[in-house]
Amino acid sequence: IATAAESGYDFSSRWFKDPHSMHTIQTSDLIPVDLNAVLFKTEKIIAKLCFLKGKTKMANIFKQYANIRKSAINTILWSEKSSCWADFNYKTNELTEHFYVSNLAPLWVGIKPPHNITVKQILNNHMDLFHSYEGGIPVSKIKTEQQWDFSNVWAPNQHAFIMLLLK
Repeated sequence: IATAAESGYDFSSRWFKDPHSMHTIQTSDLIPVDLNAVLFKTEKIIAKLCFLKGKTKMANIFKQYANIRKSAINTILWSEKSSCWADFNYKTNELTEHFYVSNLAPLWVGIKPPHNITVKQILNNHMDLFHSYEGGIPVSKIKTEQQWDFSNVWAPNQHAFIMLLLK
C-alpha cells in the first residue's frame, strides 16, 4: 500500500489485479510504463547535459541507457492485443489488461510505437476517452471508489496530453 501511495496514483485500481478489490494490490509486482517513460526522458536529458559539459563518454553511456530503456518499453511493455503500452507484472509475466491514461506516457516523451503503428492509430483507439468528458481525460475507464479512477482527472495527465497534441 505504501508503494502505491508513493506512486502518484494513490489510489487507483491500476495497482489491483481485480480493479474492484484493494485486497488484490500488486504494486510491488508491476513495472509501470509511465515511470519507465520518465526515466527514458531523464536519461536523454542527462546525456544532453553531459554533451554540453564536454563529458562525451558519460553522455554516450546515458544515451545508451535511454536506447536500451526505449527498446524495453517497446518490447516488454507493449501490448499487441490493445496496440498500446501497459504496466507489466513481472511475477505473472503478464501485461495489465485495463487501460489507464498512463499507458500513453511513452508518447508524451517522444517514444514512437513499434511495428509501424502510428500515434494517430493509438489515439483513435481511445477517442471516446478524449472527447467524451467536459472535465478532461479521466485517469481510467473503470469506475471504482478509488481517487484516481473514472471519472476523476489528474492535471499532469491533461498537461502531457495537450503537449502531445501540440507536437
